[in-house]
Amino acid sequence: MMNSSKRISLLLSLLLSSFVQAQHVLDQMVATELLRGSTGGLAVGALQSNEDFLRQYTAGVLEQELAQEAARRGLTERMDVQRALHATRMRVLVQALQADVIRGIPAPTEEEVETVYNQQPERFRVAEALQVDLFVFDLNDNAARDFARQAVRGRKIDAATAAEVGGRQLAGVSEEGEGWVAKDAFPEEVWNALKSARSGTVHQFPLEERILLVKRHGHREERQATMEEARVKLREAMLQQRQQAVWTEFLQQRRRGIGFEN
Repeated sequence: MMNSSKRISLLLSLLLSSFVQAQHVLDQMVATELLRGSTGGLAVGALQSNEDFLRQYTAGVLEQELAQEAARRGLTERMDVQRALHATRMRVLVQALQADVIRGIPAPTEEEVETVYNQQPERFRVAEALQVDLFVFDLNDNAARDFARQAVRGRKIDAATAAEVGGRQLAGVSEEGEGWVAKDAFPEEVWNALKSARSGTVHQFPLEERILLVKRHGHREERQATMEEARVKLREAMLQQRQQAVWTEFLQQRRRGIGFEN
């Protein structure tokens, strides 16, 4: 699982890149396959309102069409294509085998996580961050530009109105104290401007084809993470280490089985 700062950074990089949406009749089979296994419980209809899944769907349909065109042209019979397909098949099978080998490995217990944390608590850090309400808009949309200007002047971002003009909220302050976005999630010039800004002010930043609209709240210096703050990330890292150890042992056994090692 990604931590919140990495998720925000990924969303920013996705949303700040331009993309083209073509008119298209939804391919139910492709959409269903893309959504298979989604932990968010999204249905095919969610593609109409979820930009990330819509982007994946568009890429999937195009890839399928290009593959079919290659087959129509007889390119699947070429020697180099056959070799590449075989290599891809082998790689996918190995990945599937690895997933099967490490399946069922238990996650570390709470006691084990606490033991590792207490050995060297100073290793676990909370990154420097700003607490913000963070929205992104289409730079070419007049209504969105007007909304951003009004928000800066009024020092307020109304989430409902922002949605009406195509805005998408990436982070927000809540009663639970959420809304912290780490320094490395922002472009450097945006971070520098926001860090020096006063709490309660609203700022807009035109970036490529998007407007980043931010209300600045608190600031947090880098510090040592508490046990609670480190728990999830540490448990995930410990589980990955266990999985890697099991897979490495499996590979060594196979190497010995075919005579590569004594």
